[in-house]
Amino acid sequence: MKLLPSSLLLLISAEYTNDFVLHSKHGREAIENIALENELEIIDEVFPDFWHLRGHRLRRRSADPSESHRNLTSYEEVIWAEQQKILSRVKRDVSITDPLWDKMWYMNPNYVNERTGQQRNVQTTRHMNITGAWAQGYTGKGVVVTVLDDGVERTHPDLVENYDPDASYDINNNDPDPTPRYSSFNQTNMHGTRCAGQIAASASNGLCVPGVAFNAKVGGIRMLDGDVTDLVEAKSIGMSPDHIDIYSASWGPDDDGLRFIDPSNGPAKLATQAFKYGAERGRDGLGSIFVWASGNGGKYDDNCNCDGYATSIYTISVSATTMNEDVPWYSESCASTMTTTYSSGGFTSPKIVTTDLRGMCTKEHTGTSASAPMAAGIIALMLEANPNLTWRDVQHIIVRTSKTNNLFDPRDMKNPGWLTNGAGRQYSHRYGYGLMDAGAMTEMAKNWINVPQQRICERSVISGSSQVAITSTSYFYNPIIVSFHVSQEDCPTSIHKIEHVKIKMSAAFSRRGDLQMILVSPSGTESVIVGARRYDNSKQGYYGHEFMTVHMWDESPYGEWHLKIMNMGSSWSQNSRSNSSGFLRQFSLQIHGTTDGDRPQNIRRKPKTKDEIRNGLWPAVSRAYRLPNPRYLYRNEKGDTVKHSFLKSAIKTPKSKLKPAVLRSGYHG
Repeated sequence: MKLLPSSLLLLISAEYTNDFVLHSKHGREAIENIALENELEIIDEVFPDFWHLRGHRLRRRSADPSESHRNLTSYEEVIWAEQQKILSRVKRDVSITDPLWDKMWYMNPNYVNERTGQQRNVQTTRHMNITGAWAQGYTGKGVVVTVLDDGVERTHPDLVENYDPDASYDINNNDPDPTPRYSSFNQTNMHGTRCAGQIAASASNGLCVPGVAFNAKVGGIRMLDGDVTDLVEAKSIGMSPDHIDIYSASWGPDDDGLRFIDPSNGPAKLATQAFKYGAERGRDGLGSIFVWASGNGGKYDDNCNCDGYATSIYTISVSATTMNEDVPWYSESCASTMTTTYSSGGFTSPKIVTTDLRGMCTKEHTGTSASAPMAAGIIALMLEANPNLTWRDVQHIIVRTSKTNNLFDPRDMKNPGWLTNGAGRQYSHRYGYGLMDAGAMTEMAKNWINVPQQRICERSVISGSSQVAITSTSYFYNPIIVSFHVSQEDCPTSIHKIEHVKIKMSAAFSRRGDLQMILVSPSGTESVIVGARRYDNSKQGYYGHEFMTVHMWDESPYGEWHLKIMNMGSSWSQNSRSNSSGFLRQFSLQIHGTTDGDRPQNIRRKPKTKDEIRNGLWPAVSRAYRLPNPRYLYRNEKGDTVKHSFLKSAIKTPKSKLKPAVLRSGYHG
């Protein structure tokens, strides 16, 4: 007979304690008699009719069960009895061994500052608590994220294990492979691969870094390395909505402080429809999650409410803060920003560590390009904790769990960027509701009850002949104030708590960048819906432009609202700009929210077949599909600096045939 190795015998044999539990409905007196006969002591009643007994004459640990156990089961009064065994249990702390883990200052609670040599104090230093979500057992398992960008290196050794071909496609070349186009001269199409690594790079495999959700599946939609049209954006946003849970996008219109929301500066007809379809029907009716970088135009006084992607109610607009928890030089201010993650600061400060092209790693990822995938990874942890969250549930949890921490705006030392809305929630035009807290998000998600269905209330304020004159004297301290009342009669859908407030307006103005508008809710919450922009010299004004604010979240919509209109021209250095003037010709309000009387939605996901995974808004991208007259975008980014200018040459199209209008979408990173 062949004997088993002693080490294996230890693994398969049980270890018994001197504790016993028995189930009996005959009361304490019967248990006392049984205990006395077996030389056991009653410790306590664990819960009704279940008794904890201990044998003090037995060994505390033994490889063999006690005779007392066999005796206990022989009594008529005993329904069930068991001698307690030692069970193998481990803490769910994640041991990370990736070589660049010690460089990940924004995730690693034990990070040591390379310059000072000081270790982070976990108790006093604020962070995104990603390891807190890991400790709860959430690593993104079962969640699918895709990166809408210039491609993803699917063979990267730190991505290949989590790569999902069903969440990937090359829209630019109409094939299933999203691999970036490589250049022999410089590294140009690394953007998507860097974002993918932040989300779902494998953990503890001896390579690069762990992703935020290192057990999630990640794909890539290659759509930026070519002509960007409404159709291209719509196909990307609408790809496989019943398979892909989260779409991460770190791009948008040029952040030059000049352009504005119009078909060339935001989602046009098809892309808008793709957002709506995803929110209403994606994830089996729970709604696709769209995460968007808020933009990097801070240097040019740009405002992300001028970005039609960031202002969509269907997107989660994510801003950035530095290692010092102040405003980065590239950060934009606006009312639609919902939350914030860490990213790069000044040129000498630590940046984001992630995967790079050709199987490499980088420590140079920057801007809100890094913020969006960071947020997407955190949301993946939350969806693992509760896969039945709707797209609006996700936003509610973000609002409730984001932390103000030590975040501040050094440009406003008297009031470092934080205000409090009528529901008691602190908000900022720079940071939204604050820094994401992954541990708090997963904890809240576990027991979250779906919010009731969305309700919409519309109120026209100015239209027709009731235009309002805006003069050069309507400066910051002397604004024009338009007051209007919203009552329950105005809202037949009866909204009790606000989520998003959309504003549609038309205004003729001699210099568009001088105009600033602040919306004031009945609770007194002030939100800059149209921000002045120093470099916007356009005379076109606004014609049916839409803006959005999240600052009134959970407030009541009923009561007196105010619109404060200001001509900020005199605040610029050029005095001649103070003479700008115009008219506000149309203004309307669209309030989105819920009512207390509605029952929570109860939508549950169903298992998907392989065919259903591949079907969606664009169920089968035609193999014959080709972009007509391709004109390729080619950005002027060295490393991954925060720039949005393009080279005046194209990859495949002669310079003479390029039209400036096609150079629309640039990286937010």
